[in-house]
Amino acid sequence: PPRAAAPRLLCVIYTYSKHHATNARTAAETWLPRCDGSLILSDTTDEAEGIVGVPHEGKEEYNNIWQKTRANWRYVYEYYREEFDYFHIAGDDTFVVADNMRAFLQRPEILEAHARGDPLFLGRRMKASGNPDHLFNTGGSGYTFNRAALELLYDSFDEPFCAPHLHGFWEDVAVADCFKKGPWRLVPRDTRDDTGAERFHMLSPGQHLQYRLPPPGWGTQYS
Repeated sequence: PPRAAAPRLLCVIYTYSKHHATNARTAAETWLPRCDGSLILSDTTDEAEGIVGVPHEGKEEYNNIWQKTRANWRYVYEYYREEFDYFHIAGDDTFVVADNMRAFLQRPEILEAHARGDPLFLGRRMKASGNPDHLFNTGGSGYTFNRAALELLYDSFDEPFCAPHLHGFWEDVAVADCFKKGPWRLVPRDTRDDTGAERFHMLSPGQHLQYRLPPPGWGTQYS
């Protein structure tokens, strides 16, 4: 049978005005063009850098990333959901190898789930406070939705179980909670390869290269 067409991938980074000419520009000049589409969202519009300002509830600060994330996903849904099959969002300090991402999205188990219309929530799974029943995909590596998951999240955003007015930095946990408490009871999918190695990495390449198991802390507790 003919090989399925490669999925169309939109890569989104979120940033803020002080990083427009540094982190955001670096992403725009390196890995973002390798995606099928790219989008840089910020607190202010910057036409010179190709950045879109998206307003959100509350202040522009680290302790309000959940509201920033809610607004960013709304924007992606309202303007881009029909153009792409998958949507990856990450901070402006992330690097994505788009060809590797597409190869993963074309694995048989992912293709089959996507063809069934299942919502897919993909990333680097972690356990909130070490609780194996409270999984989330860490924002450090970014995480990926298919269109069905994006629609599911959008439809749940204003429900009480989705904490619509919560202000906090733990947007990755909040996204996972919103999915799990919603109608699909969706949880993060295991994205490790056949050897058990992670595909999504929350640390920098140098940190991974030099990594040694640290004393017990949040990293070991959450992994």
